[in-house]
Amino acid sequence: MTAHILSSELSTLIQESKKKNAELRTAADHALQDLKALPATSEAQLATDLQRRPHFINPFLLACKTKNPKLCLPAVTCLQRLIGSSGLGKERLKEVLDGFQECVGSSLEIQLKILQSLPSLLQNYATVLQDDLYARVLRIYTILQQVKAVAVASTASATLQQAVSYLFEKVELEDDRVSEEAGFHDISVNDDILTVGDAAFDAYRTLTDICLMVEAEPPQFVRKASLSPGFGLELIETVLLGHEDLFHSHRELSYLLSQRVMPLINRVLAEKQGYSITVRTTRIFCILLREYLTDIKSEAEVALGLFNQVLDSENSSPWRRALCMETFRVLYSSSDLVINVYSLLDYSEKKRGIIQTNLATFVRLASEKPNVIGVGQQSSIPSTQTVSKTSSQEQAVIDAGNAAGMIVGDFGVSEVNAPGISEQWSTLKVPCLDQLDKAEPPHIPETYIYSLVLACMTNLSDVLAKLILPVSMQNQSKSSRKSRAATLSTQQKSGETEEKSSNNEFNRVESLKRRERSIPVNPLDLKDHPTYSSIRTVVDLLNACWPAILATSSTFLYAALDGDFYRGLVRSIQKFTQISGLLRLATPRDAFLTTLAKAAVPSYLFKTDSAYSPGTGTPTTEYKESARGLVRQNSSESAHSQASVDSPTRSRRPSFDLNGPTLTQRNLMCLRALVNLAIALGPILDSGWQIVLENVQKASVLIAVSGTAASARDFRSSQSNDQQATQPSLSSEIVAVEGAVTRMFQSTSDYSNESFNTMLSALCNLLRSDKPLDKPVFLQTPLKSPRRVSSTSGLPSSVASQPQLSHFAIAKIGELAHVNLNRLTYDAENGGWELLTKTATEVCASGEEDASGRLMAVQVVADTAAETAILSSSEDEGTRREVQQRSLAALRAVLTTQRTRQREGATYISDTDVHVAVLESLHSILERCGESLIIGWPAIFEILNSAFAKDQRPLSAENGAESKDTRRESISEPVSGKLLRPSFSSIQLICSDFLDALPKPSNVSLVDLLSKFCAQRIDMNMSLTAITLFWNVSDFFQTHIERFSFEIDVKEGSQSLERADLIPMAQKGSLTAMWMILQQNLAAQVSDQRTDVRNGAVYTIWRMLRNCGDQLTNAVWTTSIHSVVFNLLTIDIQRQELITSKQDSINPSDLRSINGTSNIIITGSAELFSTYLETLSRLDDFSDLWHSLLEHFVSYLDCESFELTKSILRSLATTFEAAEDTKNLRPSLVNEVASLWARNIPQGSTSVENGHELKNEAFVAYVDVVKQIYRLLESELSSKHSEIIVDRLQACVEASTAIPYSNDLSSITHLQAEVLGFLKRMRLDLDKATSKITSCLARFIVLPYDKADEARDGNALTFVAFAKSSIDMVSNLIVTHGNKSDIYISGATASALESLARSIELQYNWQRQGKEPSLWRKATESSIAIVKTILPATGSLKLSEAVTLSLWNRIIQIISAIHDTTYTTQPSDSTLIPDESFDLTSSATLRAFTTPYLCLNTLPTSIRTMYIASLTRSSLAHTSRFDPLPTLQPSQSPAHLLSNLHTIRMGRTYDPPFNPRIRISYACFDELFSLAAATRSTSTAPEHATNGTTSSADVLLLAKTALPFLIARCALPLKSFIADQPLRGRMPTPTSQRLELLYILKQLRELRCPAEAFEELEREMINLDADAGDDGRTKGMPKTGFRVLDSRRRHLEFIVPLVSRAIVCAGRDDGEMKMEMQRVLDVVSEGR
Repeated sequence: MTAHILSSELSTLIQESKKKNAELRTAADHALQDLKALPATSEAQLATDLQRRPHFINPFLLACKTKNPKLCLPAVTCLQRLIGSSGLGKERLKEVLDGFQECVGSSLEIQLKILQSLPSLLQNYATVLQDDLYARVLRIYTILQQVKAVAVASTASATLQQAVSYLFEKVELEDDRVSEEAGFHDISVNDDILTVGDAAFDAYRTLTDICLMVEAEPPQFVRKASLSPGFGLELIETVLLGHEDLFHSHRELSYLLSQRVMPLINRVLAEKQGYSITVRTTRIFCILLREYLTDIKSEAEVALGLFNQVLDSENSSPWRRALCMETFRVLYSSSDLVINVYSLLDYSEKKRGIIQTNLATFVRLASEKPNVIGVGQQSSIPSTQTVSKTSSQEQAVIDAGNAAGMIVGDFGVSEVNAPGISEQWSTLKVPCLDQLDKAEPPHIPETYIYSLVLACMTNLSDVLAKLILPVSMQNQSKSSRKSRAATLSTQQKSGETEEKSSNNEFNRVESLKRRERSIPVNPLDLKDHPTYSSIRTVVDLLNACWPAILATSSTFLYAALDGDFYRGLVRSIQKFTQISGLLRLATPRDAFLTTLAKAAVPSYLFKTDSAYSPGTGTPTTEYKESARGLVRQNSSESAHSQASVDSPTRSRRPSFDLNGPTLTQRNLMCLRALVNLAIALGPILDSGWQIVLENVQKASVLIAVSGTAASARDFRSSQSNDQQATQPSLSSEIVAVEGAVTRMFQSTSDYSNESFNTMLSALCNLLRSDKPLDKPVFLQTPLKSPRRVSSTSGLPSSVASQPQLSHFAIAKIGELAHVNLNRLTYDAENGGWELLTKTATEVCASGEEDASGRLMAVQVVADTAAETAILSSSEDEGTRREVQQRSLAALRAVLTTQRTRQREGATYISDTDVHVAVLESLHSILERCGESLIIGWPAIFEILNSAFAKDQRPLSAENGAESKDTRRESISEPVSGKLLRPSFSSIQLICSDFLDALPKPSNVSLVDLLSKFCAQRIDMNMSLTAITLFWNVSDFFQTHIERFSFEIDVKEGSQSLERADLIPMAQKGSLTAMWMILQQNLAAQVSDQRTDVRNGAVYTIWRMLRNCGDQLTNAVWTTSIHSVVFNLLTIDIQRQELITSKQDSINPSDLRSINGTSNIIITGSAELFSTYLETLSRLDDFSDLWHSLLEHFVSYLDCESFELTKSILRSLATTFEAAEDTKNLRPSLVNEVASLWARNIPQGSTSVENGHELKNEAFVAYVDVVKQIYRLLESELSSKHSEIIVDRLQACVEASTAIPYSNDLSSITHLQAEVLGFLKRMRLDLDKATSKITSCLARFIVLPYDKADEARDGNALTFVAFAKSSIDMVSNLIVTHGNKSDIYISGATASALESLARSIELQYNWQRQGKEPSLWRKATESSIAIVKTILPATGSLKLSEAVTLSLWNRIIQIISAIHDTTYTTQPSDSTLIPDESFDLTSSATLRAFTTPYLCLNTLPTSIRTMYIASLTRSSLAHTSRFDPLPTLQPSQSPAHLLSNLHTIRMGRTYDPPFNPRIRISYACFDELFSLAAATRSTSTAPEHATNGTTSSADVLLLAKTALPFLIARCALPLKSFIADQPLRGRMPTPTSQRLELLYILKQLRELRCPAEAFEELEREMINLDADAGDDGRTKGMPKTGFRVLDSRRRHLEFIVPLVSRAIVCAGRDDGEMKMEMQRVLDVVSEGR
């Protein structure tokens, strides 16, 4: 590619110089020839070859000298390619650079090509470009940088910066090389000669020239070059920023900084040059100040002095002052820089004191324009400028408060519209130091300089804090700090100190060590610390400058600042205070604390009473709201305590004036900062505690007084979503303060005893300052510190007279106690236990204290007592005994004091809440250390029983022992519902966790107390839980019962024991007696009117008996059943009888609940008997127990309730299930139940809720019982028993009803399934058992039809699925047991066939068929199966003729039903055709099986006649009342059918409808022809026939019977045709009739009948003629005049007369009809 470009450009040069420059053309020709002579290889090889030919570039150099753009451009292009590919010889670089310089003034394109060439030159020829060559490169850059083309100039500037930077990078690379290759040049620095390398020497000269060019002096290294001052300063800044280490390692370069750069900077600052130059100069100075202060300290002092002068002069331009302040902001942002500047420029007296002077300047700046920054009595919101969104929202809150008449925001400030300092208009988006692209200064806001002052103060505090704070905390290891933080976090979240483990995790020795470590180290004591010199500098700085810092901060603290500036100012003051405190600088510390305190609670709020006008009420409600914050007791304050603080009037509007003093967010911010300082400096705060606590107290009072106003203001401020998102509300700031105060008190746990006592004394001083000296005694107790009158005298009198001050002190004393539990537990004598508890107890009993104060005091006592007892639970026994006794004594003292006052008639509204607090404290003690309690159980039960108005067994006044009076008194009523919950919680703990620790004599007290809680009616859940606790206690007794013998306490034969008999044994330690008492107390709850309580008691009793049953002796079993089980049944039966007498007036819900209890009792008793049947059956009086149980059950059944009946029956079934055989349950006992079962079919009313469902469930249970009875007595049952059982089951099925939302069309009901299942399992070997079951099933089959009218009711069953199941079952039964004669003799089989026939007959007239297969299909299939079974059996069993006739009647009825299906509406073809196919198959099967049996000569003729008549009727293709089939009377022979054979009726035009099931009609017709022809084989004869075969005479029996029916059937269509066809005229015969005629004519013509059959018919006809007589009423055989010679076709003799007449009537167009008729006549003619 390079060769091509070079060749092209050389050609261009040759062309352009052809006439003008022969030398250039010649050189170009030579160069082109040389290029062509080179081999065409790689680019690298080409570059190497060109380097060996230095003369190759001659034409390019000549072209550059011409300065002709047309010649220079290709030349520069070629040189660029050669430089880029390193194809230029190093020896000719100077000439190339001269050529570039010659043509640099040419066109823009050439200049850009040169700019593209120089970076490649620097990169590829770095080792050569030095000294003069490098200077030439820089000179070219400076020339290009000054051209007018912007693109060229800017590109040149950028590449020049790269070139200079590249030079300094070469110096770094040169320093890394071996020193022998580096030193070539000497430089004089401060009379020293330094030897440097080539690159370093070039860098030194280059930087010198840049400084010279900035000062407009001629350069010495890059001659004839020039740079603008701004760009020169930019180059200096670039070098300084990119190569800091280089200037530190090269003395010659750092020498330039002090000798060249800094004088340049000072001169620029002193001459007050323009904005751009000054900005660049200031930026360079900031870099030098930050990185090279030690090298330029003298010059830097001059520069900083100039900055201070500019700041101190009001005549200085704003932008200069802004640049100066930005510079100082940089200075104060680095701790090292501050320390170095102060130590180098301030520490010595000879120095000017840069920092001191600057901070003093800040004081003057802060005070020079107070109106501009809005200085007033309190900080306000800037408002005159275009306010920001956040500021406007904050001001809106203030305006809203002012509109309501409240003094909020800037209370008492007159400068409401002060401009102030805000982030919006007091800052620049881009600082002046960063605005490098501007030639003119930007607009500087008037308050910008003040915002920079605030930034400097913030930065100074930050850097000093980063230096001092880590040093002061070094005595606390990282792990200890984490441990302390975790402990404080746990206390804050859960309110409990987790300080116990199995080995006393909270070790007191470690606690003491931690307290010692909690005192921060004085950094001045760490003389060996690496930063000690810096620490001394900080101390000197603070001692010298704190007045200026304080003055500046105080001024701005009362200025108009926005939120960010104000928060930054407060943080800076906070840090200055903390640093002073850690350095033990008391004076500055207290000064800063006082400043913050005044800003937190402004003094003007307390100057006059006019600012607050009280109403008629007191602000108790609002103060109690604040009790949750600044004055809340501790972080674990219970919900009850919160509620108890609230008075009944909490929700009402306060009755005092809302226009009182209040605190703003900024006051609270300062207060939070003050509290945080107390947290940080607490152990060393000393006298500062008074400042902190007094201001927290004042703030709490103001918040309490203005609580409602603050809430209203917060509500209004929350109306804006934007404000809510950006501006914290006053309430959130209050929450932050509350958190800080809480942390402050929590931090006291790490204080030494001296520090803790100091703070406690301060709190007591606050409490005492609020009360007269001659009031309560506890206020006269001398304290360790002298009494100091609080400064709250400045409060308005109406505020100071309120109880808030005492509330604050009480709450904080309680919080101190909570945090310092370790101190109060193990060092009670020195830790303030006596003072704390005595003070709180007296306040609780004081009549002068308000309700809230008393509640707070009792909470302090309760919490402290509980937590100290909990904390000592892991100590040795002596320590635990002492602490537990002290804690319980404190709680009991509170109740004793309260009761004493109540006896004196003094009762307060807060007494109940005080009582609740004591109970909750007791609960805490039990919860945390109940298992370690050594003493005090009588006192515990005394406290717990105090929740009830009357105790059953009073406690002794001296030791709490139980009284010997054991009379059972009435259940005590609760004193108050509020007392029940805490007392019951303790009972729950005892029953679940501490029964082992409970002394045995206290068990009775525990059980009686449980009974009280169970009987109380205030809390249902409590009663239910108490019942559960009964079970826990019983379980506890059971686990220990194996060590005791029941026979010792209860003798066998005792049926019941009274409570009076059991208590003495229980007091002696008998757990058996205690268990009996437990049952009796629980049984007493069964009469409770509450359903859940009643049911729960019953359930628990059953569970107790079942759980302990294996451990009960016979005597205890007998006693328990009589005194518990039967007693429960008796009580419940009485309740049920009462309900039965008031059935109409009883509430359905009450009935449901009472029945539910009855179900539980009945089921439980049955489960008890079934579970322990083996054990109970060994009792001597078990028969009596069983009889008594049944008597109770009978009483239930007499109530006639399906629900109760169901429970009774299920219970009996459950009991029987437990008996594997009659060994456990004697037959006589089972017979009693069997008699009961037979006498009592479930009865009841279905009008109750779910009545139908209960009815069916009762029937199911009825079946379950008989199944168990049958199982147990199966071997003893008789046929009579079976009949009774089947009858009862049938009655149950027929009486059952439908369940809502159920369907028995597709599936059987549960009852039906149970009944069928039981019938399948019944014994069939008993006499008549099979026939009885068969009859029952036959009845079940027709239930859908018999119950059809009832099924229209929504509650009735359809029995469809049940009938299908019954069909299957009866079919299987008959098929299996068809060889038993009793099923035929009894008529059961006939009944079954009749039921099946009925189902088949209703094929299309019964719509409820259910899912497939339908009823009629199932009946058809079952009928075939049954017929195949019974026909062979009838012959072998030798049944009577009557029985046989009955069976055949049913069989023929089934066949007829299959053939003749009726319907009201004709089904669709999609239904009709498949059904017809099914019937065809079924009919063929039946006919094939029954026909052989019909041929038997033992069968009566009437059966065959009936069968043939059925077939004849079914063969009718058309049904019409005009052409009826001749009927035959029972006494007549079949020949009577032919008596009117040739009689023709009158004609008609009505066409009768044809049978839709035409295939069945023709099938029956075919069967008639087949029977008449006697074509069936005799081999199909039944096996039971005589000799195993059927004679030919027997086969002819059917032919003889069928022949008359066939002739009569064939004559019907012929007679209709003869009568109707003449009336039709030329109309064709209806198709169906025509096809029928054709079929008949063809079949008659082909029929061959046995001659014997015709002979029999002829004899009958002769007999008919003989009997006709003279009257002619009975006609004999018709005389046709025709005689057929073929004896097998003589049937045609009866038909020919009709055919002869029909052929005459046939139309001319129906040739087929005539042809068939003619064929019949031809047969007769041929046979004649």
